[in-house]
Amino acid sequence: MADQTAEFRAQLERQLVSQLEASMEALQRLLPSGLVGTIDPASMGAALGQATGSLALQPLRMLNLWTNYVSQSTQATMAATARFFGSQATGPVEPRKGDRRFKHSDWHANPWYYLLQQRHLLLEGLADDLVVAADVDDLTRRKAEFALKQLVDAAAPTNQLWGNPAAIRRAY
Repeated sequence: MADQTAEFRAQLERQLVSQLEASMEALQRLLPSGLVGTIDPASMGAALGQATGSLALQPLRMLNLWTNYVSQSTQATMAATARFFGSQATGPVEPRKGDRRFKHSDWHANPWYYLLQQRHLLLEGLADDLVVAADVDDLTRRKAEFALKQLVDAAAPTNQLWGNPAAIRRAY
């Protein structure tokens, strides 16, 4: 059984690598020569691609990370629902000390905003975990970590009017 499992894993890895290489080659053929270097001189996109490729070769690790994320998301939803009914239930994550994005009282008093906060903090944690799990060199890891942090930070609910209770109160 162990031999069959090892052979299956090796075959799966070969197929994934082959498909990833074919996809990268096809993408390079579609892009004008030199365009990627002009748009991304620090190769952040390449670092994210390498990290993603590495993670694709670790399906069990990925399953574990995603299962943990879904479990914590469920806990956050349950805590927000309990808050809707008057409880002061706590979710699985808290903002880091000094994180000013979630200082407004509505982030704790309003169940909707509480859930938004929890989900975003969980997404930040998942992004960190994914970069750590990637089997890449240190420079690639730091580039991927930086690029992914910029993307996740840009997606923060506090950067949108509908997701920022302080901005809504100032606007209305």
